Amino acid sequence: MSYEIQFLSLQKNELSYEVAIRGGTPGENVQELRRQIVKLANVMPSDDIIESGFEFSVDVEGIRESLIKVETNLKTLSVKYDRNLYKRTQNLLNHLFHRIQRLDAVDKKSTDILESLRLKLNTNFKNLEHLKPDTDSSSEFTDALTITPSPIVVTCDRAHSSDLTSIKFDGKTCVLSFVQRINDYITARGIPSSKIIDFGTEIFVGDALHWFRSVRSHVTSWDRLCELLKDVFVIPDHDYRLLDEIKARTQGETENITIYLAIMSGMFSRLFKKPSEEDQLEIIMHNIKPCYASALIAVPDLKSIEVLRTACKNYENVQSCLNKYHEPPKINSATLAPEFAFKPLTNL
Repeated sequence: MSYEIQFLSLQKNELSYEVAIRGGTPGENVQELRRQIVKLANVMPSDDIIESGFEFSVDVEGIRESLIKVETNLKTLSVKYDRNLYKRTQNLLNHLFHRIQRLDAVDKKSTDILESLRLKLNTNFKNLEHLKPDTDSSSEFTDALTITPSPIVVTCDRAHSSDLTSIKFDGKTCVLSFVQRINDYITARGIPSSKIIDFGTEIFVGDALHWFRSVRSHVTSWDRLCELLKDVFVIPDHDYRLLDEIKARTQGETENITIYLAIMSGMFSRLFKKPSEEDQLEIIMHNIKPCYASALIAVPDLKSIEVLRTACKNYENVQSCLNKYHEPPKINSATLAPEFAFKPLTNL
């Protein structure tokens, strides 16, 4: 099943998330958010975004709010079926599917939370399907998200391979990006890595397909295939050239600090010889927007990227408040408590 998102049917909170994970600064209203996402989604499809850039707790809070909306819609649909509401609910579930896929559990507590969210999502998908009337009974969700407490198990056969085979490698694009996307897919779907080799002739195209056929007979694991891929398709001066790209990658004018640092982290992770955090911090300090200078001067011990992120994020929050400031309203005939209204000083 394809979890395609119709962005224009999402509400404000979900739109703000979709804009933010693509490096944009969310607008103040739905109309502005829709204009932003139409442009950003064409450049960065949902499947290409591996990390949200948000803290785990923030992401979980947003997911739970959206799940409440889904459950409210399901109750309404159980009373009276409405095709438009059904489609909006399905679309919201697709949004949640991608959002949950980007969560990264780092300990037992976060792992338990993640499994609980996946279970709720799977249950809501099935509940929505059961609400579809017989006249519109084509199955869309059966086995689409088979989730067990631990781990997720999805059968990877020809009936469910369309998502995997949409990932292609021709030998000319970045092999490290390709390997990362496949590894993310393996982790997200709980597929045995050995199964990936069975789909090699559909994943590889062009010169890469010729190469794959030449090694297929003596490669039995995905890990070994990854080693060979890197040996053959990574350019000799990869780290030298990528480090130049990293040093040239400044923060975009409308790019918030959380997303920028997430992108830089991804770029650093592509280096075979990863710089120390101190060296990474030095590069980032040269590349962030100059507007953060006043906030960073007040930080006496700036020795980690996380401290930098916190300081810059605080600056962004303050600026957001300043941009929304407006003069207090004047007293008029409809004012209920004029004695509390602001009274400007008058010249004597």
